[in-house]
Amino acid sequence: MSAQNPTILCLETSGLNCGVTLYADGRVQSSLNYWIPQVHDALLGELCQQLLHTHALRADQLDAVAISAGPGSFTGLRIGASLVKGLCFDNTPPLIAVPTLEAIARSAASRARELAAQRIAVLVAAQTGKYYAQFFDSEGLAQAAPTLKDEPSLRSLLLDSDFIVGPAATQFRHDSRAEAWQRLHSEHLLTLALELFHNERFVSAADFRPFYIQDFTPTSTPLKPLID
Repeated sequence: MSAQNPTILCLETSGLNCGVTLYADGRVQSSLNYWIPQVHDALLGELCQQLLHTHALRADQLDAVAISAGPGSFTGLRIGASLVKGLCFDNTPPLIAVPTLEAIARSAASRARELAAQRIAVLVAAQTGKYYAQFFDSEGLAQAAPTLKDEPSLRSLLLDSDFIVGPAATQFRHDSRAEAWQRLHSEHLLTLALELFHNERFVSAADFRPFYIQDFTPTSTPLKPLID
């Protein structure tokens, strides 16, 4: 393990996927991803332990842990944050907070350039029926901050030439060329995680808070009044 050739554990919990990827010796060593609703709390710690055990590693032997930092699912992000706070206790190993939408864009950038797309649009469904959206150039560099948009507003911003990726992409355009980036995957974190690692862009595990954009509003069924 070294700064030039780091060993990094990547965790993706910001959406439907509960995934973990181990990167070492310049390549992906193992990747476990499950697209099953509401399993993150039970499964995430087990997946981390499984990868570390398979490769005879302890957490303190990692050069860094990278977590998908949002925006995305409130519950998934909180579960991921809780686990890395323990895994990176006392900042050993150091923690990398990877912006979720930017990570997808960086992962998809080479494909966007192959298609001569001028812009990458990353779309993720939000809890309220709205969408998290962010636009990037063909290198995967952000053109603006992530925003929360309703469907009509978002459609008005999308261009025919955009390369649309992310879990909500197919709700706006069906493009088989973007299939690899239409589901969240822990490997998508790697390009940006490695860049942040080499630039020593670490965050305090104790202070880490996911990027939510909107406040969580629980849904409930109104109580009916009692009738005598």
